[in-house]
Amino acid sequence: MLRSLVGSEMCIRDRYHKDTNMFHFWVADHIQLVDQVLRVTCTPHVARVSSREQEILDASVTRFESTTATRVAARQRVVEARERVGSEWKARFEAFVRDNADQIDASNARHAGLRHFLQSQAILEWTQKKQKLISLDPGAGALAPPRTKSTLLTLEGPLRMRRLAAACPVKTTPLLTREDRKPTSQAALESMLENIANEGSAAEGAPLSGHQCELSHDDMFGVLLKDRKISQCFNAQLLCGLRTSDGVFVLCDDVIAFATGFFLNPDGEVVENFDEASSVQDRHHSLQVWSYTTVGQIFRRRYLQRIVALEFCFTNHETALFVFSRTVFNEVWELVRLLPLPQISSQAYVEDMEAGATLGPRLLAYLSELTRRWQAGEVSNLAYLLRLNTLSGRSHNDLTQYPVMPWVLSDWGSERLDLGNPTSFRDLSRPIGVQTTELELKVRERYQDALTEDENGVIHQFHYGTHYSSAGATLFYLIRIEPFTSDFLSFQGGQFDPRRMFTSLRDTFTSCAQGNMSDVKELVPEFFYLPEALMNVNNEDFGIDDTDGVDRRPDSVELPPWARGSAHVFVELHREALESELASKQLHEWIDLVFGSKQRGEAAEQAANVFHYLSYDGAIDIDSITDAVARQAAVAQLMNFGQTPAQLFSKPHPPQVKPYADAVMLDPVVVEPQHLANLGHNVAMGDIVETKTHSIMALGRCCVALPSGPVLAYIDYGQLDRSLRIMSLSSSINRTILAWQVSPHERITCCAVAADGRSFVTAGRDEAIWMWKVRWGRQARCE
Repeated sequence: MLRSLVGSEMCIRDRYHKDTNMFHFWVADHIQLVDQVLRVTCTPHVARVSSREQEILDASVTRFESTTATRVAARQRVVEARERVGSEWKARFEAFVRDNADQIDASNARHAGLRHFLQSQAILEWTQKKQKLISLDPGAGALAPPRTKSTLLTLEGPLRMRRLAAACPVKTTPLLTREDRKPTSQAALESMLENIANEGSAAEGAPLSGHQCELSHDDMFGVLLKDRKISQCFNAQLLCGLRTSDGVFVLCDDVIAFATGFFLNPDGEVVENFDEASSVQDRHHSLQVWSYTTVGQIFRRRYLQRIVALEFCFTNHETALFVFSRTVFNEVWELVRLLPLPQISSQAYVEDMEAGATLGPRLLAYLSELTRRWQAGEVSNLAYLLRLNTLSGRSHNDLTQYPVMPWVLSDWGSERLDLGNPTSFRDLSRPIGVQTTELELKVRERYQDALTEDENGVIHQFHYGTHYSSAGATLFYLIRIEPFTSDFLSFQGGQFDPRRMFTSLRDTFTSCAQGNMSDVKELVPEFFYLPEALMNVNNEDFGIDDTDGVDRRPDSVELPPWARGSAHVFVELHREALESELASKQLHEWIDLVFGSKQRGEAAEQAANVFHYLSYDGAIDIDSITDAVARQAAVAQLMNFGQTPAQLFSKPHPPQVKPYADAVMLDPVVVEPQHLANLGHNVAMGDIVETKTHSIMALGRCCVALPSGPVLAYIDYGQLDRSLRIMSLSSSINRTILAWQVSPHERITCCAVAADGRSFVTAGRDEAIWMWKVRWGRQARCE
């Protein structure tokens, strides 16, 4: 037994040598147990223990106790040494902190600000990349408040068309909060401006061309003045729809800036532009900055019938419309004309700027070439009308001069829309208010009785007291999407009016074209490319309509039967109607009424197309009206009752010679090789394939054949509304939409079909590649 105990001691020592740190804890836990074992086990056999063994046992116990005490003492010394050194370093650190408190606080603030800024920049960059990939709202990023509703984008795509950004309930992190903007905003803005100066123009397709953040008065001018020369400052308004932001327009040596919440006083000092009663928390300042290298176009615009506005179009699809006072506009224009703008520095553009009219030589030449291309069928009707709107001064940034589009169809009750039947179309040679002979007689009778005298005593007559395009009409059509919902509430005193809402396309057309002489509204561009404009995507509660004794809650717009209950189908067929051959034959006559020779004068009188004289540009000089009441009435007339676009053509507009086409199918017997170049109506050719019936299908630009489908079909990816369509072609004039899908690309540039004929790949300017599969069935689908 003693040998066992001695062996146990040796094992204990071996374990101690293997793991010294555990030995002390083991001894503390087992020392009492060892003593008890020695007493119980050794006592009965002590008589049999030899003296030699007793000595060995005593020596082992003595060594065991000595070693334990030594280890415990050594551990205690180590603990005391650590405590002594720790207290010494703690005292030194506290003394260092006391001696360098100011430097440490400043360093902590710098590092906190830098860390916060870098985190915000990372969030902003990722948000922009994510939005770019899924085609949401590029440009808002972390700088915009969280979207709780689907909102129309402020950035413009091809032909200045705007898309809808889906609601984003996730709260984004602002770049600078109110609590920390004072110490960090200057550093943040310095970094932004430095990036702009170093990088020049942003990469093609990037979502932002300007930068924006909140800052204080001292921060803004301190940052702008640092390493920069401010050429001039002017008081201005940034116009967006019905909302205006007062601020200071700043020209620097390399950037354009606009600071809201400030005012340039007569002494040339920039001061805060707030009421004295407003609290500090309610005073928000913001600064927007654009590099000269991102300025793509500059247009002079009319605002309240005066050429006092400049609209900047940047290379990354951002736009800004600034309104100045008449006294400083010419000075601003001269300075802008001399800016070093790489994108528009050609001599032709300079001459265009120096021209006294709205359209200079460059834009006049562009208009002539655009018209020629439309006549030849190289430009679609939608593209042509949208560009005419831009050239005539219409802008999405000014709700009083919103782009205008025609009512094309008159068939709003059939189960199937027949685009080959002339009765399906509205008469584009007549204004929308005189589509019937009975209405025309009434309108002409009113023309004889409607007399208005201007401030000079001149008598003016008009056929219509309202206008085909006004802020109220635009809000009437687009009430279901932001920011028009909020603008409508502001326009109408904060309440919806369900009894007079836009609820049905058929009823609205009937009111405009057949029944109501005071309702002559034309359409807006969104009806040809934005199906969400007809849907209650934000689930707004518009109230209850009990006009006919039955309570109804307006929701999405009631569509015609041929749309099959789908806003997407309606927009696609509506677009097809606009591009149809029958509409193309008459479109030039509608252009004469709105933009051309029948807009004013004797030709307008003969066409029953004369509106209130205040709606025409140059009819009144608001600045010359001295009477405050008369001046306010004239401004209200322009703001609420519409303005006529600038006249672009003084002679009758030529008709289209060859309709726009993307595909034709011809009998191979009559096609000779030398005639292949003419198959697409002088449009650049795409695929030329032989069909199963041994005919030849020749496709135009942005069209790729699907050779293995059950029907003769092709992919059309060149639409300016970014739609991706699968079309069937049964004859040279009959085309049917089999599938329709919104493209995630900013703009598709190429498409290739796989060998199986069921899969294809698209790529676009956003540097993304998407793979698609066509599923054939009763209803073809594109996934």
